[in-house]
Amino acid sequence: MEQDKLFPSTTPQAPDIYTFPDGIMGGFANEFATILSSHLESAKHFFFFSVLTCLGLLFSCRVKLKSELHQEPRIYLVLLGESADDRKSTAIIKSINFFNSVKDVLNDLYATCDGAGSAEGLIKVFRKNTNDGRVLLIYDEFAVFISKAGIESSVLLPCVNTLYEQTKYENATSKDRLIVEDAHLAMVAACTIDTWNRIWSPTFTAIGFQNRLFLCPGKGRRQFAFPEKIPDNIKENLKTMFNEIVKWIGEGREIGITDEAKRVYEEWYLNLERSVHSKRLDVYGLRFMMLFCINEQKDIIDEDIVAKVIKLMNWQLSVRKVLDPLDCDNKIALMEARIRRCLTPPGTIKTEREIKRACHLKQAGYWIYNVAKANLLSANEIIPTGKKNAKHKRFRLNPKELLD
Repeated sequence: MEQDKLFPSTTPQAPDIYTFPDGIMGGFANEFATILSSHLESAKHFFFFSVLTCLGLLFSCRVKLKSELHQEPRIYLVLLGESADDRKSTAIIKSINFFNSVKDVLNDLYATCDGAGSAEGLIKVFRKNTNDGRVLLIYDEFAVFISKAGIESSVLLPCVNTLYEQTKYENATSKDRLIVEDAHLAMVAACTIDTWNRIWSPTFTAIGFQNRLFLCPGKGRRQFAFPEKIPDNIKENLKTMFNEIVKWIGEGREIGITDEAKRVYEEWYLNLERSVHSKRLDVYGLRFMMLFCINEQKDIIDEDIVAKVIKLMNWQLSVRKVLDPLDCDNKIALMEARIRRCLTPPGTIKTEREIKRACHLKQAGYWIYNVAKANLLSANEIIPTGKKNAKHKRFRLNPKELLD
């Protein structure tokens, strides 16, 4: 395989994020997406990822990686496009309806929640669900989640944030104890580009919520004034394909990786740019490797699966950069410069409190400051000084780094 396709320049020139890369879609989800997009106007990859989201949640308790790092193939998907014309909700509804229609094939389907207004409400859905604690959280308008989760007294955001990687959430107060265990959560939501650019606040960026979302922008096409009904025999063929996946999974599957595929993935992982936009791409890489194996009924992650995942993650990195509503990279770079300037000339030692004041922390926000400081510490440009357990930490520029 050509290395330049797997490891593109870290500064791609004007990427077209609305054109989905070729060679990624395959298996059952691709067949579903091909059929539905030939009768409806949603972007083909909207159907593809909506189906993968449902598949990942459905088999989250049955498919494991042969790795010490535990991952489930669950994703938080956000379909992004213009209002009405791009038919985002159509892709979500049709995908969910298909899985509702196969309950005769698989009885223990996940539960659905059409918009949780609070963590308490979401946990009630988990407690009522007897299907291995699997819940698909659905938002026809993602802005509704942001408005509910952004309420000062709400714990919906930390709950959903925690359940991205864990299966337990607990919030104990003096009056009540909110707890859910063995909870497997996936999310699918629709959002317009304009809304995406307006909804964010430091409440979400402070805990890195955006990097838990898999963003899927796309454009629909007006082509069917009166969409024809999909023939019943074609729908039955899709059910047959899904039934084959269910039989293949059986009581459970453990998925390994070939040596060559592991080598290629590790090379990408070790060379992945360090950026606020690249955070958790490696997590999604592992999850999509599992998802692609489920979708294509492969017992092991081979080089072909890894190539698809790397291409997908590189696309996702470009999407995050283009759709970044906060211009995070530039703001972090500016904060790094402020911290360096605060500790100039070399030999200057200041407490963290003094650095925060000099860098106008209240204007920039804690998240920007913490990421910038962590970057400088990681690069060894600044170093802590004084007693290790001192109450007020002090920092200075690293003289060795200056000489280099």
